[in-house]
Amino acid sequence: MKKDTIDKLIGRIDHIKEEDLQRFFVKLAEQQGFFQQVFEAIQEGLILLDNKGKILFVNKAALKLFDKERGQITPDDFCIFLGRDCSWDTIQQSQTAVSRDTEIFYPEHRFLNIFISPIGSKNQGHLVLIRDETPRHKKKRRKP
Repeated sequence: MKKDTIDKLIGRIDHIKEEDLQRFFVKLAEQQGFFQQVFEAIQEGLILLDNKGKILFVNKAALKLFDKERGQITPDDFCIFLGRDCSWDTIQQSQTAVSRDTEIFYPEHRFLNIFISPIGSKNQGHLVLIRDETPRHKKKRRKP
C-alpha cells in the first residue's frame, strides 16, 4: 500500500465509518499475508531490516542457511560472511548495494552469495538476499 494512501487515511480517520476502516484493515492484513507467503516461497534467504538493524522479516530459507530459529538471527550473522571490515555501521552508511561470495563451513560446507541493498530513498532499511551457490560450484569442479 502506498505511503500517501496511508497518510490520507490517517488524516481523515475521525471521519471514516467504522465498517470502512475495518474493511481497509482486513484488506491490508490479506495483502501482508500474501506477501509473506511469497517471501517464504523464495528459495533464497531473505532478511529485511529497518534502519537501526532490527530484523523485521526473515524467511525459512535464511533460517535454514544460518541453522537458527526466528528471533535468533542478528546483523552480525551475515556480517561475518562479508569479511572482517564488515559491521552493521558500515552497511548502514553505505548508499550502494554490496555483493560478496563467501564460503561457510557451518552448519554445512556451502558457497554463498550475500547481497545487501539499502531500500527506500531515505535509508529506510536494508534487504539481504542469500543465494546458495554450492550446486554451481560443484558443477564447476566436475568439469574437466
